[in-house]
Order: sequence, then structure tokens, then C-alpha cells
Amino acid sequence: MGKAILYIAITIFVTGLIAGIFFGASIKTGESINPESQIVKVLGIFCDSIKNLSTEAYSTCKLNFLILSVFVVIIGIIEIMTTASQIRPFSVGITIYVIGFIVGLIMILGE
Repeated sequence: MGKAILYIAITIFVTGLIAGIFFGASIKTGESINPESQIVKVLGIFCDSIKNLSTEAYSTCKLNFLILSVFVVIIGIIEIMTTASQIRPFSVGITIYVIGFIVGLIMILGE
């Protein structure tokens, strides 16, 4: 039981660490490097490229772009909550995640 909790805690910490590194790199470079952000960026460029073809197609594309953006945010929140909830009480999981996030942020911005 003790090894399982330690494994879960390390997983939560590393997840927070990776998120902190991505966020720190985004702050430092001014460009988001998350894979989800890249997908959203490509879809935005695609929508802008079809703007001249048809206003209806452009509107549909922008609506899909909005839905995808909201979906990415919701999935991110669910991922954080699911990862942190693997340890009871929930507040301990969130604390471990936040500590990992801050360490990742400091690793990138502290250079």
C-alpha cells in the first residue's frame, strides 16, 4: 500500500512538473508549446485561410474552433482533478501537483 501511494504521489508531482515546465516556457518565449495549443493554432490558421472561400464555411470553422478550445480547457481541468484525486484527501493531491508545477516553473524561469 505504501509503495502504491508513493508511486501515485510521484506521478502527480511529475504531472505538475511537466505542466509547470510548459507554462514557464510559454511565459519565457511568449509562445505556448503545449501539444493542445499547437492543434488549436493550426485550426485557427486553417480557418483564416478559408475566409475568402466562403463566409459560411469560415463561420462554421470558427464555431468548431471555439468548441475545440473549450473542450481543451475542460479536458485540462479534468486531467488535473483526476490526477490529484488519486490520493486521499484530495487537498494533498492538489498540493503535490502545485508543488510540482512551481518547481517546473522555477526550473524554466529561474535560469
